[in-house]
Amino acid sequence: MDSAVTLADISVSYGATPVLKGIDLVLPRGQVTVLAGPNGCGKSTLLATIRRMLRPSAGMVAVGQDDIMTLSERQLARRMALLAQHASAPDELSVFELVKMGRFPHQGFLRQWTDADARAVEAAVEATDLAPLLERRLDTLSGGQRQRVWLAMVLAQDTPIICLDEPINHLDVAHQLQCLDLVRRLNRDMKKTVVVVLHDLNLSARYADFMVLLKDGRVQATGTPDDLVTEATVREVFGIDSRVISDPVYGRPLCIPLSARP
Repeated sequence: MDSAVTLADISVSYGATPVLKGIDLVLPRGQVTVLAGPNGCGKSTLLATIRRMLRPSAGMVAVGQDDIMTLSERQLARRMALLAQHASAPDELSVFELVKMGRFPHQGFLRQWTDADARAVEAAVEATDLAPLLERRLDTLSGGQRQRVWLAMVLAQDTPIICLDEPINHLDVAHQLQCLDLVRRLNRDMKKTVVVVLHDLNLSARYADFMVLLKDGRVQATGTPDDLVTEATVREVFGIDSRVISDPVYGRPLCIPLSARP
């Protein structure tokens, strides 16, 4: 497997409480990887550790062949972008102003705004269909529109790896699908490696090329949706009885929950 990110024996604690325990993981380049599992299993902590927002108490994270601890923040930000679950910005910012902030890692004291920056922002705006909204203030946008703006900002950062922490949280079904369709286009058309945390198992199965199931701070299983979305694995990881059938439209596994196990 061509590796985009490799984790070796990663452990993370919050104070005295261990959250991730001995994680060994290879995330494939050029694919959509979904991190899934029950609440509190460590999905968001794992994503934050991958992007160096959290420092592990043990182990190493490598991007390609480089230990991320050896990279400057600007170097890392040129290789990996993160959209956090609770991203925020001043309401008075315009859409265009927020998208432009994605170019920050490419700026410097001796390097100001360039044609390359303008092209990256233009491409991000086009990919997210934001041209009609560029002058709008953030506080005038719907939840789905605002999420597209955050995705555009991340896209303008122009990194080969994009990390998304629950990007469809608090969105209605239509906007969830729009967001994940955009993620798929970023992967297919722009060749981005995407690592995304999702709660919905069926959406995970539909959009993932590769899945990582976590439970109690450990990797329980990795593989394709066909490998992992089985009745036995759903029972083991999520503690529910289910029936798994083939989605008649997409051909991916479709999980029908039956009951929670004590």
